[in-house]
Amino acid sequence: MTGRCAALCLLYVVLVLAAVTGVSLAPVSDARVAVITWPGTRHAAEVVAAAGGRLVLSGSGAGVVVAGPDASGDGFITRLYRNGALLVLAPGPVEACL
Repeated sequence: MTGRCAALCLLYVVLVLAAVTGVSLAPVSDARVAVITWPGTRHAAEVVAAAGGRLVLSGSGAGVVVAGPDASGDGFITRLYRNGALLVLAPGPVEACL
């Protein structure tokens, strides 16, 4: 196998793994989600409150929480991003770490 072929195979494997990881962490709906904020900025709980959500689970750090919408879940994820969320993910993997 040539060096170029090996590099292309490695690139393919990395892209497939990235796609699988992205799909598994993407939030499914406007139900419960994990909210991550930039380090040194607003507390993730503040972002949730500003977006009209409720705190479900929080760890010892300020940058990661699990939250859900207060009333209407319509556009909850969009509101989280508008209020300063860095990432909004499916809660499963994050809940295991909190």
